[in-house]
Amino acid sequence: KMATYSELCTMANDIGQPDLVYEFLDLAAHHSVWNSKSGAAFSLGSILKASERLRPSLEALIPKLFRYKHDPDPKIRASMEELWNNLMTDPKTGKRKHLDISKHLKPILKELLTAMGKSQWRVRQSAATATSSLLQGAKAEQIIPELETVWRAAFRLIDDRKESVRK
Repeated sequence: KMATYSELCTMANDIGQPDLVYEFLDLAAHHSVWNSKSGAAFSLGSILKASERLRPSLEALIPKLFRYKHDPDPKIRASMEELWNNLMTDPKTGKRKHLDISKHLKPILKELLTAMGKSQWRVRQSAATATSSLLQGAKAEQIIPELETVWRAAFRLIDDRKESVRK
């Protein structure tokens, strides 16, 4: 839980809105509240309110959350996946919206390429995994302008000192 909290704080600071950490915590922690009958009723309203407050920051959050959804730590990955799912739910209907990743490809790819050069192995590994996932669904014309940069980053990772990053 401490690692998840730390990552949520980092993400809030990275997008320049440290006060959002409370909204993230509210959304990320809701799963445990659902396990009790009395908490389920409270949690739904809380989730919808927190999701609505985060919507203005969604454009800045998408690239960060996309990478965090591929974190090697299963607990962090699950929390971020839960946060992603909550943010992709329409607060009015409660139905999950489909996010067209192709519209966010450039900022996501920029975030991932930057993360591939970070000193923390977890960040490099999650960026590599997320890049693989992102590129599988992308159109060639979207990737071609960034292809050289992607290749350079990938070659650096092949020579990474951490074995799990290399794979």
